Amino acid sequence: MADGVSIEFVRARNGDGFVLSRTTASGRKTRIPLGATEILGLQEMIAISRDQILSQFRSESGDVEPIYVLDVSGARATIEALGERVLLTLIAPSGHETTHALPRHVVQFIIEKIPLLLAHEPVLATRQ
Repeated sequence: MADGVSIEFVRARNGDGFVLSRTTASGRKTRIPLGATEILGLQEMIAISRDQILSQFRSESGDVEPIYVLDVSGARATIEALGERVLLTLIAPSGHETTHALPRHVVQFIIEKIPLLLAHEPVLATRQ
């Protein structure tokens, strides 16, 4: 971390929630206990903050836009219990999984768009 500051995120000793710790270069430690609801809210705030940070690096012309990407090493798809959306689970090389609930119109867009992209980018079609 910058300026000798370290951040640690660990499971609480009692197993109930997590603890976010920040230690300064001088050794001063701040600990913030977080419950499940706070973690989920924090995750959403981090995504918003990430987008705001990346927006600072956009080019004046708009030709180049910074994006945040995550590598994906696997995927799973199922239909949710109500049958209204496709649940697409993306698996990172670390094993971390994120599941996205896709409405039918988004699934249709993906079905139509991916073959067109692959047809124009033969390198993508052959890489595995």
